[in-house]
Amino acid sequence: MTPKNNPNHSLLMGITKLWTGLPVLMGAILTVSPTPAQVKVQQVQRSPVTGVIPVRPPRVDPPDTLNFGNFVLVVDSFTSRGAYNVATQTFTGLSGVGTIHFGCQRPIIVWGPVPVGPVKAVAQVGPVKAVGPVSAVVPARLQTVDIVDQVSDPSRQLSVSQAKALGISLGAGEHVQVQSPTSIAKNANLAQLIGPVHWIQPGVTVRFDGVSTHPLRAGYGDVSVGTASYPASPGGGPFTLDVAAGFQLTVDTMTIRPGQNAAATGRLWLPNTLTGPGNCQGASIGLGTISLSNACEFYKELPDSNYGTWGVGNTTLTVHGHGYVADFSSTQHYSGDPHPASWKGVDLLNGSSDGTTGDTVLSNIGYLQGHYTYALASVDGGGLAAGFILASPYTYYASQPLGYIINFDTARINVDSSQVTGGLIVGGRIILPRTAARLLDDSAVVLTRPVMGVGKNLDVGGFVNIPPNTFVYWGDLVAAGGGDQKSFGLGGFDSAAMVYFSAQPKPFRPPLMAGPNSIFDSTRDLSLVDLDSLGFEGVTFKNFTALVVNTPQSPSHFDPQKPTVSLAGSHLALKLGYQRSQWMNVVSQGVHCNVHAKIVAADTVRLGDPSESLYDGVTPFKIMPVSDQYKVAVFPDIDAFVLQCWESAVVLCSYKAILSEPQPTGGYYVVDKVFFTSTANDAGGQVDIGLNDSLSYWGLKLVQKPGFSSGGTLSVRTGQIILTASGLSEKRHFAEPFWLTWGELLANGSVGRLFFDYNSANQAFDGFGFVPTAVALSAYNSNPAVKPYLHVAGNAHFPFFGADYLNIQDDYVPSQTSDPFDMRYVSLSNAATGAFLPTHRAIGGNWHDGLGIFGFTIDYAGTTQDGFIGTGTSALSCMGSAVGSTLEMNSRGTCIHIGTNQTDMRAITLGPVADVSNITQIWGCACIHNDDIENVVVGGSISNAANVSAIIRAGDYLSAILQITPCMQRLTLDGMCSLSLALSLDAEVNGHAQLTLNEAQGYVEGEVDGDITLGQGDVLSGNSLDAQGQLDWHLGTDYQSIQGQVALTIMSGITLIGGTGTTLGSGFYVAHNAPKADAWVLQGTSPQYALNTAAMPDNLSGIYGYIHVQQGVNLYIVSGQYEIFLGLGAFMLTPQGAGLLGALSGGVGLPYIVGNLGGSISGEILGGLVSAGADFDLQIIGPYPFSFQGSVGLHACVLWVFCGSVSVTIGLNTAQGFYIQ
Repeated sequence: MTPKNNPNHSLLMGITKLWTGLPVLMGAILTVSPTPAQVKVQQVQRSPVTGVIPVRPPRVDPPDTLNFGNFVLVVDSFTSRGAYNVATQTFTGLSGVGTIHFGCQRPIIVWGPVPVGPVKAVAQVGPVKAVGPVSAVVPARLQTVDIVDQVSDPSRQLSVSQAKALGISLGAGEHVQVQSPTSIAKNANLAQLIGPVHWIQPGVTVRFDGVSTHPLRAGYGDVSVGTASYPASPGGGPFTLDVAAGFQLTVDTMTIRPGQNAAATGRLWLPNTLTGPGNCQGASIGLGTISLSNACEFYKELPDSNYGTWGVGNTTLTVHGHGYVADFSSTQHYSGDPHPASWKGVDLLNGSSDGTTGDTVLSNIGYLQGHYTYALASVDGGGLAAGFILASPYTYYASQPLGYIINFDTARINVDSSQVTGGLIVGGRIILPRTAARLLDDSAVVLTRPVMGVGKNLDVGGFVNIPPNTFVYWGDLVAAGGGDQKSFGLGGFDSAAMVYFSAQPKPFRPPLMAGPNSIFDSTRDLSLVDLDSLGFEGVTFKNFTALVVNTPQSPSHFDPQKPTVSLAGSHLALKLGYQRSQWMNVVSQGVHCNVHAKIVAADTVRLGDPSESLYDGVTPFKIMPVSDQYKVAVFPDIDAFVLQCWESAVVLCSYKAILSEPQPTGGYYVVDKVFFTSTANDAGGQVDIGLNDSLSYWGLKLVQKPGFSSGGTLSVRTGQIILTASGLSEKRHFAEPFWLTWGELLANGSVGRLFFDYNSANQAFDGFGFVPTAVALSAYNSNPAVKPYLHVAGNAHFPFFGADYLNIQDDYVPSQTSDPFDMRYVSLSNAATGAFLPTHRAIGGNWHDGLGIFGFTIDYAGTTQDGFIGTGTSALSCMGSAVGSTLEMNSRGTCIHIGTNQTDMRAITLGPVADVSNITQIWGCACIHNDDIENVVVGGSISNAANVSAIIRAGDYLSAILQITPCMQRLTLDGMCSLSLALSLDAEVNGHAQLTLNEAQGYVEGEVDGDITLGQGDVLSGNSLDAQGQLDWHLGTDYQSIQGQVALTIMSGITLIGGTGTTLGSGFYVAHNAPKADAWVLQGTSPQYALNTAAMPDNLSGIYGYIHVQQGVNLYIVSGQYEIFLGLGAFMLTPQGAGLLGALSGGVGLPYIVGNLGGSISGEILGGLVSAGADFDLQIIGPYPFSFQGSVGLHACVLWVFCGSVSVTIGLNTAQGFYIQ
């Protein structure tokens, strides 16, 4: 086999050659250990001549990463691989295109698969803004994803738990911006589509040339010679670096050399809170060539370069200047820089804000348009920070409230993060709108030396000096053609007023009158904070002590332009008490005000213009001075003024003071809620009638009608107090005031027209109901001898007599202060004047259809000043002709006094009995109650007229009293008289008799009770007889009864059974259906023999009689007495009585017998040595009701010491049963 055909020949030849070249190959291997990627096995070719396999040296690729020292370049492609020196293991002449990375470049967040290129996965991602396209992945879009607690829109929201699962540790409410593929539907569920979170590290494509490297390190080449430059190709645009928060560096060109920072040219863009000129472009500064590190740090001072003009945030400030320092280095800083070493930003040197020419700016933040300068300002991520100092005085106009002119001398505006953080404006002046307020000479109100702070929201607030003696007026200052009427004025201010101008439009705030949102809170002490919340812009005055009301209703000539400001002037000038809650806010065309203070001085104030054609008051009203001693004592807290206005329109006005009225009214009247219009015209007020208000000339009280808030109205335009809910009160004689529907009190003190409502409810004159028909006051007369009076006419109602017309003249007599006058004197007038007619003095009354007829002529009781007196007659039907009488009617009652002549004699007629007796010395009375006579009582003495049987002897007296009511007549006789009887007997009678006729109840009853003594006559054989008796009867439709008893005592020789003296007693009882309780005769003359009536019915019908004999015995040995009582009667048991007793029906209608037998005996032996006595009583009733009672008693004494007695009563009846007592 030839070598050519030997398969091992080539291998052997190769091994031989490899072995012979092994030392060289091993050196190369020891020197460079190329990676497998750098070693490429070449195709082995057989030599056609020798058959030996030739071996070339290995190929070494240039490194894919070039280290320029401060920058690392990742090679994208080579345009020249240069030459490789195996001995030095270096490359020279490399060129191509690569990518460098800056440390400040932000990564791009990508959802989905791992993209092509160097990728670093992260576990946590913050809210990072994606920068640049994601061309290495797929077409993408920038999307904001919200992190929430509860997902409501899955296409744009992730829950906190979903985000955490994806490696995003953000809380609810935070956001993350991501680049997501455009292929994802807008309404897709992100949580189901997204995959792992990755960062794509962006880079800058550069061109490298003439690069030589040091020995390689695993594909990593350290560059020793060469450059990397940007742009990589001609025409490439700048790239952007976020060199610090808010700052972007746009690099136009860049050259990188080994071991050095990049030499770059470009422009620095400042935070977007600074805006450049034209179309709101960003603010930027040129940097020239800078040394830019891989960490994006650089430092450059450009003291000769200009910057600006830029707008600063929303402040309207614009800045420009000369010189600046770009400090984005951690090792190098500007010498005048006060910032910490870690700070990065731009220092601006020697700048200014030129603003706008003065007197042309109309804005509430016009103060920012002044010319301001600063020596050093700085810009960091938040924006500009500087202290702006006003270079020259400046003037601008406020837009709200329109019309304010603000001029200031000194100001400093502090700005941080391109926002105003504060400031101070000092000096100058503030001119108030002339359309809102002016001074007395019509010039504008100018306040000086303002000190105002500037807030973060650009609001301005503070204080401004008020020149001494400043009086600010307002009123109708915007009338067509230019108004100049000054209606109100305030003065006596504190030394400073508050100032506030808002940078933002304030919403309209209605002037609510009450409630928590009311601006008219009378207790609030306004502060600058309140001005903001209430929307009070402009100048607000507070704590003033003087008020002028330039009212046309003034007694002097009214000058709308120049009101009187002196407290002694004719206009309403008031000195107010210090009140912290008072304020006045001046706006564009008026003022808002809240005046709520006590008046401490207001001398010589007059209201009302008598020169006006409609003025009826003759003289102006006089306001009582605050210092008046009477006012201080009686009305200490009256004077007050409340004025609330909105843009000079009066919302509420209430002036409270005391009117002092001259005579004849002569009173003091509290006027309240006196309202002045926006032009200070006095619209009047209400008159509060107090306890002390009066019409002094007439001595009358002026009272307010109950249920009304005021008694009337003050009309300053006409000079009248118009009383619409008041009345004239004269309490001495009239129960109620005379109420007015319209009354006029004039300013000069006189009384105008009076219209009374004649409401007579509860009205009374001296206690008598009274209905007035005419009321008037006497005319005023300054002569003290002429008494003023109240003139009243009307119908009085007199009880029983009815209505009577009275013409009353009620004089006021101040000198008669004692009782009963109390400075009043009333009389009745007979004059007829106008609506007043003569007094009707005759009155009369008919009592119960002629039972009594009365007639009188009356007059007023002048001595008592209470009621009426009268003279006339009383004609009673039971007394024949009329009897002279008098009448007395007053507040205590009404009584008729009968009998005016002691010698008058009248016959008494009682029912059917004519001429019962004649009486003289007549007296009587009839008192009236409840508008009627309840009864008439007439009394007198019985005369010795021939038609009566009672003949009065000298020294004896017999009275007669007749009592009459509409349904009953009763005659009562009391006294002693002597009767001449037959048989030469004279009887002396001393007793009482009464006869009653009751027509209403249908009965006649009477009673006789008295003693009768018969003198010694022939018929009595020289003895005398005494009788004592009682008799009464009742004859009526209800029942009938007659009962009586008499006891006779016969002295001297007449005896029964030889006794020394005898007493006879007897009684009888006759009744039909009479009450048992009234049957007193059944009790006998002694309780010992009283009949036990318990078994008898309550009403009795029957007859009963008894006899009772007593006689004494007086012998030498034996002495004593005995008595016998015998009673017997018969009664009928009626059905009603039987039912009450429970009787059997068989007993009804049958009579039953009543019997009573009793007696007693007592005596002494030998002058009382032995004494003894016995008594018995036996009673029986039957057959039904049945009753039996028996009693026996014994008693004895021996030697006056040893005594004993025994008494037993045994009974049985249908009511009590059996009993022993």
